[in-house]
Amino acid sequence: MAYVVTEPCIKCKYTDCVAVCPVDAFHEGPNFMVIDPEECIDCSLCVDECPVSAIFDEPDLPAEYAHYAALNADADRDDFRQRACAASASQCERYEIYFLLTRWNPLQRARPYRLAYRGAKVLVVGAGPAGFNLAHHLLQDGFGVVMVDGLKLEPLPEHLVGRRGAIPLPVQEVEDLFEPLDGRTMAGFGGVAEYGITIRWDKNFLKLVRIALARSAQFRLFGGVRLGGTLTLEDAARLGFDHVTLATGAGRPTVLPMKNNMAQGIRQASDFLMALQLTGAAKRESLANLQLRLPAVIIGGGLTAIDTATEVQAYYIRQVEKLLARWEALATAGQAQPAWSEMEAEILQEFLAHGRAVRTERERARRAGRPPDFARLIHGWGGVTVAYRRAMSDSPAYLRNHEEISKALEEGIYYAENVEPVEALLDAHGHVSALRLRRTGRDEIVTLPARAIFVAAGSIPNTVYEREHPGTFVMDGKFFAAHRIDETGELVRVADTGNHKSAAPGFFTSYAQGALRVSFIGDTHPQFHGSVEKAMASGKHAAQAIAKLLAPAIAHRQLAPDQAWLTFAAELERRLQPQILQVEQLAAHLTRLTVHAPQAAQNWRPGQVYRLQNFDTRAERLQGIPLTMEGMAIDGVHVDKARGEVQLLVNSVGASSRIAASLKPGAPVILMGPTGTGLPVPQHGTITVIGGHSAVTSTIDGAASWRAAGNRILFIGHFKSQEQARAVQSTLEILTDQAIWILDQGPELILKRKQDRCFVHGVAEFLDACAESGGAHAAWVSDSDCIVLSDHPGAMRQFSMALQTRLKPGLKPGLLAVAAVNSPMQCMMKEVCAQCLCRHVDPATGETSKFVFSCFNQHQPLFDLDFANLQARQGQNSVQEKISNAWLSHVSGTPSSTNADKPQPMTDPATH
Repeated sequence: MAYVVTEPCIKCKYTDCVAVCPVDAFHEGPNFMVIDPEECIDCSLCVDECPVSAIFDEPDLPAEYAHYAALNADADRDDFRQRACAASASQCERYEIYFLLTRWNPLQRARPYRLAYRGAKVLVVGAGPAGFNLAHHLLQDGFGVVMVDGLKLEPLPEHLVGRRGAIPLPVQEVEDLFEPLDGRTMAGFGGVAEYGITIRWDKNFLKLVRIALARSAQFRLFGGVRLGGTLTLEDAARLGFDHVTLATGAGRPTVLPMKNNMAQGIRQASDFLMALQLTGAAKRESLANLQLRLPAVIIGGGLTAIDTATEVQAYYIRQVEKLLARWEALATAGQAQPAWSEMEAEILQEFLAHGRAVRTERERARRAGRPPDFARLIHGWGGVTVAYRRAMSDSPAYLRNHEEISKALEEGIYYAENVEPVEALLDAHGHVSALRLRRTGRDEIVTLPARAIFVAAGSIPNTVYEREHPGTFVMDGKFFAAHRIDETGELVRVADTGNHKSAAPGFFTSYAQGALRVSFIGDTHPQFHGSVEKAMASGKHAAQAIAKLLAPAIAHRQLAPDQAWLTFAAELERRLQPQILQVEQLAAHLTRLTVHAPQAAQNWRPGQVYRLQNFDTRAERLQGIPLTMEGMAIDGVHVDKARGEVQLLVNSVGASSRIAASLKPGAPVILMGPTGTGLPVPQHGTITVIGGHSAVTSTIDGAASWRAAGNRILFIGHFKSQEQARAVQSTLEILTDQAIWILDQGPELILKRKQDRCFVHGVAEFLDACAESGGAHAAWVSDSDCIVLSDHPGAMRQFSMALQTRLKPGLKPGLLAVAAVNSPMQCMMKEVCAQCLCRHVDPATGETSKFVFSCFNQHQPLFDLDFANLQARQGQNSVQEKISNAWLSHVSGTPSSTNADKPQPMTDPATH
């Protein structure tokens, strides 16, 4: 007897059952999957995997599903789909009419139909409005299109797009594809349309666009791929692409020159919107962390500022509700609580009080039969204010879409016009408490209460490839220099004198290596930046220029059969879709992951990092909680380029790292990178690596290169206890010439080499001992030619201050001292979201010298770093992070090290 798929499968969005079938017995029915009884081998693997319990052994079929046996049996008949659709024609139209019109457009008089595949392949970098519009037009012209994006792109259900050449199931209604806007999967596709626009615009439309593209046999989409790291332009040529288009959108946001501009509580709007929209922080079940206090002030006058204001107001209610619910559940369960600093206890008490107020308002509204009045609560807590340097009527938001401002004002957003920020005022903890502004053109000072400040002051085009690979492109100010192709096929510079309606805007960069040319569109183009409409227009017009450029090559090329495309696509899938190969538990807190990621391994240099994430749609769920990681910056401790394997060390300290350590072999993941800069490699000297687990990974990363350059390696490890040090002791003994172990608490580590030392009592006493005349363990000071320091900010500050004062007389002239900065990171795509901004100060004056994007360069001059600011930025989400970690322990039944250290039960922080 065979297994039978029944009614609960209709319009099911999952294909878990199909994936485990060893004989491919599943086939597509009209709106559900079916099992061919002739192919089914009765293995029952699919039964447990079916998330909707739709599969039964035929003898066990419930009476109401008995007729499904015949429906499944019809799967082996060639006319099954045609009969099913003919019998229910209404179920095959509506969405399918839209889909048909993306292939055949009767209004396109020159050619209303799509051309067959002509053999040329285009790489489109960026899955935003410019990129996906270009992809559509190139597909219409018969090109193969591969789209990549640095963000995580969640997979679509395979029955919507087809699988291994199978025909997708028809969709009855467009609405059948839609998800509730506050619960939909943040799929990543759509770029700024996904993470930068409020849910007043129905983002479900992005799914319609993506399905229409994904149903094309000559289209492939890969997330977690960054041009400049995972792929270079030279890689694109080697892989066989005929052309590359940059649709990378806006990049580096503006950092305002006001005093205390990166204090705790201050973020870039791009950081906030990306954290909100792509981590799922607003979802009730999410473990993602995004901490926000009120009152809030948003600086800027564009649509990004308005979007940020409305999202801040909506998210704050969800945040305090979610935190209160988890806190009370943890308290009821007797869950051990973390340790709270004075500031964290204050913030937690504030959130709990506000959460109770929200609950009370919901109950009052329910009894009165009215909607809850959250605006009143928000106003009572200080409200959300947009502050702009000019009049509202002069703002970009008003000029482009005044309705957005009207809606924001209706929702209770305040608007302060003609004010410019001067200084962020701080409380006793160093957290922002207010914003001082000056009336534009006047000496009058205005002070607005502010526990959160978001900067939406514009950004520059994302041209980071040129800064990462200098000399690749000719630049025209902040844009790529525009070129056109003349009649001889040569690149000709185009003067930037026109606008987006110019007859010949010039869509090509200066890049000309071999036959490969590179075009650019959207926000990277001087005539098409600034709006979604112009970005999409640039995609349409650029497609014509690209088709004209490639026409001669196609004319002299034999038509590539479809099999050639499938072979090409299969190789890309092998190279660009990482998956976990092996998971090894090295210690209670330390896990080694081996990831098969051939392309991500190719361009790695020792010291560079990756962004590791799992997929929300494929994540394990516990009590309804998806175990989805936030993007996690992690070093590649060993990279085998020949095998295409990357090894990662995971130190399980928070929710995301604990989820990473629980990944299973075979799990698909995002491993975006490499990114950042490599480690310094001096010649014939002594390299001293100092710090904790991140210093261990730096040592593993750099040891081979350092040895090859004739260096001696000294490791000074700082760990809490003997147990943590012992987990990495053997590895460090293999890699280093000497190891000095600093433990915060005893007992001492048992040493295996005579040259090694152990010092119990922590960093401060170790440095005191080194500073004594002929003090213990001090030889490293005078021996070091290069110091690489990577620890928590407090310890790094202690080392930095000692090296600049007490230990300075013993240092070698010309010492190279860098810190491997572990600043908070999110997108890690180099100068985009700005979460990783790190403040540098002039050592002589203490004044700010510059801000560095740590995902661009995490190895920063040690003596320039502002460690207090780094520590504050690391603590931006600390209350939520501790609650999420405790919540993960609660739902999984596995205690975290943080909780285990603090056994007292959850109680109101006001009582402590």
